[in-house]
Amino acid sequence: MILLRTCFSRYFAAYYCTYRSYTTMSAQGSKPHELRTATEPRQNSFYKLRVSHIYQVNPTIRLIRFNIFCGCTSLDWSKDNSENLTYNLQPPLEFSPGQWLDVHIPNIEHAGGFTITSTPQDASTQENIDIAADGNDKHLPYVELAIQYSPSNPAAKWFWQPIEQILGSYVKVRIGGGFVWPPPNGMALDEIKNIVFVAGGVGINPLISMISYIHRTRSCLLPSARLHLLYSTRIPSSSTPINMAGPSEAVNALATDRLSKILFLDRLQQISRDWNRAKDNTNSLDLQLFLTNSYLENRGGNKVNFQSSILDTDNHITVHSRRIEAGDLHKAVGGSDELRSGTICYVCGPPVMTDELVKELETFIGSEDDKTRKRVLYEKWW
Repeated sequence: MILLRTCFSRYFAAYYCTYRSYTTMSAQGSKPHELRTATEPRQNSFYKLRVSHIYQVNPTIRLIRFNIFCGCTSLDWSKDNSENLTYNLQPPLEFSPGQWLDVHIPNIEHAGGFTITSTPQDASTQENIDIAADGNDKHLPYVELAIQYSPSNPAAKWFWQPIEQILGSYVKVRIGGGFVWPPPNGMALDEIKNIVFVAGGVGINPLISMISYIHRTRSCLLPSARLHLLYSTRIPSSSTPINMAGPSEAVNALATDRLSKILFLDRLQQISRDWNRAKDNTNSLDLQLFLTNSYLENRGGNKVNFQSSILDTDNHITVHSRRIEAGDLHKAVGGSDELRSGTICYVCGPPVMTDELVKELETFIGSEDDKTRKRVLYEKWW
């Protein structure tokens, strides 16, 4: 069984030393998730989870939260009796930020693969809790997934049924994946001077788990370590048009509503506020948002600039109305040889973007240091 890594452990670096990226669905056709990722590391244990909360972020993304019930040894649903189920986290569900779940759903032939967006701390508990005690699952250990609408993917499609039809349902999962924090390349945390995360679209999913985890465990980093996130995304569409002729308050409210639908923007804003307010914090945090459609036309043909709506003096997020460029990567990595040698990079996004940015980073910082350990890790979403 894979054990959760502590701040100072290398955590079986050889086991996790994988840099294989996922291929696109167009290249793999209808190849099931478990076959596409057959060479990736996986735990042996399965766990039974219950759908406890569903929140629709925007028209194409749902956040699904699952309470963790128990470990299980079989995927045979006919042997389960959920009516008198008791929480029994033996073995406990433990994972590394960045990993995904094989999600097995009753009556669906193949498991779906979805990245965990919560942190290991959210899934931890020291108690066994009987669900019949009070029926309140608000404070129970959980894992969270962000699931994109995909009618051609049976598992994803199942999670897009009417909410009332799937709340309380059970699934069985197994943890897998080698795109993780702390770095799987054997680089110790006290060697890291600079952390650069680069996300494109739903490629933010594994990185939000890593960033949230680092936010909670900053004492594990060198006092001078820097953290950067470069997040490229689009403002989600909305069925509500923005009437530029209306009151400015109404226009601003609608613009803010549209921005709130950017996946995990609210979470990043809160992390930024907390990070910069911490009096004992010496680590710098640089969050940059790249909006590829920050100027949108309303039905009257007028352009609405969303960039100014996200800026405030409290969350320290820099907003750009363009894509991520090579200069942005160079600035995040830094110019000195000492800083570059202590930089670790994580890139996750669509294939073309990922290939381009990974190549640029490998060229700029060097894909291998003197100990031949890769420092540009990446994963492609499909």
